[in-house]
Parts: sequence; structure tokens; C-alpha cells
Amino acid sequence: MAQPTWITPAGNLGVIPEGVFYQLNLEAANPDGAVVFSLIAGTLPDGKQHTANGAIVGVPVAAVRLQGVPLQVSRDVTSKFTVRAASSDVPPRVRDRTFTITITGDDTPEFITPAGSLGTFYDSDRLDIQIQYTDTDPDD
Repeated sequence: MAQPTWITPAGNLGVIPEGVFYQLNLEAANPDGAVVFSLIAGTLPDGKQHTANGAIVGVPVAAVRLQGVPLQVSRDVTSKFTVRAASSDVPPRVRDRTFTITITGDDTPEFITPAGSLGTFYDSDRLDIQIQYTDTDPDD
């Protein structure tokens, strides 16, 4: 009864663009039978799932969580997580490996209108305020 041997190297699994389908199969070998994979620590990027056969699939979103609420961001978001490869033996033999995946987000617009208060208004006031920005990523 041997422990599973990881084939997929630990560390960075790559940089993935936001909104593009991605699939990667984690690999580990077990000379005595099957290997079952489970996520035991950390989190995958929003939009990604991990399966018991080692597949990481989905359409990632570059997001961070602010008080539990996902917030889409323009910068790269790196997720760190640990996956356990377990043998089908009873009791199972296990070997853990830690990975990272980076999701690249779209660039945010740059505001021309200064940040801060736009003024004090009454509910009967008619407002004519133009908020201006430039898009640093014209492909959006």
C-alpha cells in the first residue's frame, strides 16, 4: 500500500484570462488503484470548480470578497489552494499538494470626474451632473 505520487508539479498552474473557459486535470498515480482528489484548504477562483477526478473547470471571474460579498476587480487575483490525492485503500493513503492560479481581470476605467462629494441637494432639485471617465482597455 503506497501513497499516491503526484504527477502535476506543485506551485503556479498559470495565468488565466477572466471570462474564458478553462480546464486542467490534476494528475496523481496510485499503483494500488484509483486516486480521489479533494480540495482541503484555500479557495479556487470564483467561477471555478474542482471535481473528485482532479479536474479544475469553469469560467473564472477576477473577484475579491469584501465582507463575504464578491467584488469584481481589474487587477490580477491569485488563489492559493491545497488538494489532497487519496488512494482507494482502507484506510486511504494521502498526499497533499498546494497550487496557485492567477486570474487576469479587465482594466478598470479611469475617472476624469474628481472623487468626493458631488454637492448637497434637496429631493426636489433637478440634477444635471455628468460623470466622466476614460476606458483604458478599449476592447471592453
